[in-house]
Amino acid sequence: MKQNEFITIVIPTYNRTGYLKRLLGYYNDCRLTYNIIVADGSSDEIKKANREMVSSFPVLRVLHLDGYSPETRLNVRISDALNYVNTKYSVICADDDFITPKGMAQSVDFLESHPDFSVAHGQYIFFNLEDEEKKESKFRWKTIYSNESITSTDPAIRLHKQLSEYSIATFYAVHKTEFLQWIWTETPRYTKDTDALFIELLASTLTLVYGKMKCLDVLYAVRDLSSTRVGYIQTFRDYMEACTYKEQYVRFRECLSAHLSKQSQLSLRKAKKVVDKAMTAYMKKRYPAKKRVILAPLTIAAGHIMDRPNFPGWLRKGIRSSNTRLRSYLRLTRTEPVEEDAFDLPLSLRNDEDIERIKRQVLSSAQPSAT
Repeated sequence: MKQNEFITIVIPTYNRTGYLKRLLGYYNDCRLTYNIIVADGSSDEIKKANREMVSSFPVLRVLHLDGYSPETRLNVRISDALNYVNTKYSVICADDDFITPKGMAQSVDFLESHPDFSVAHGQYIFFNLEDEEKKESKFRWKTIYSNESITSTDPAIRLHKQLSEYSIATFYAVHKTEFLQWIWTETPRYTKDTDALFIELLASTLTLVYGKMKCLDVLYAVRDLSSTRVGYIQTFRDYMEACTYKEQYVRFRECLSAHLSKQSQLSLRKAKKVVDKAMTAYMKKRYPAKKRVILAPLTIAAGHIMDRPNFPGWLRKGIRSSNTRLRSYLRLTRTEPVEEDAFDLPLSLRNDEDIERIKRQVLSSAQPSAT
């Protein structure tokens, strides 16, 4: 199979030339032959910088879509960019992530031979880069996302497992292009542009209603924990405080239950109960009891302290360990307290070519900024 004829990578970007350059530099090092579409919603000045930067990688097959205004929402840019895809499979890659060519290739090979699976991906590794007292750059690695596949033949069971154990947005995995286009056409019909969390959940759960999910034993994506988020993403607690959660959830449930009923032969009433039960499990896992929320600001303060370069490494190490345990207690993370050794790369990845390429790109770009 000629993989370049089967996969297109869609990269939405917004005012982060440094991250986009880092990602394209990695694909250039990989000698990637896949199609790449950059959905650029940056300011005019940064779009100009992006155009010049993209042109510096003439070997890559990049279509730079820069007709979006800075006000164009992420979901709108993704939906529009997918209309330019002409390959059988697609993957969405955030500009601060690295999705590996071998992860995408193995995912395509799996989906080609398993038509009952709607999506495939692999292992996710996270890193952040520290400057230990300005002496040397040091990578800290960990895994967070579950590596479980979801293989039940029952759409209701798949839906409940995805929501109740939610750890990853499935739209970063490999899909058939027609299916991914449909998801990003259907999702906006039942969400508003500002409903970022419901957009993510609906796009991710529709995938599992229509098929199984495979997590392959391959390095699929490397994510930067220290990357700077552009803009504030509202939480469900924000929706509740604004008294908009119920309205938003009704639309979300209407869409999801209709498709679940269609795929599982459940009545619409029973399908809604499945969605309600799964969402209740999701909320219990993701949001702590109110009595614990009082302590949550402490984790933010600790994060600011750890970011200060003039703090000695031993002090930041102690604060990080305490902060991890506090976040686990508050259920602000999905994992148990992480010991320091857990930040090392798994043995199987110590000499991995993709890890080495990514490290080179990260170190050469230092701390990427908007420009």
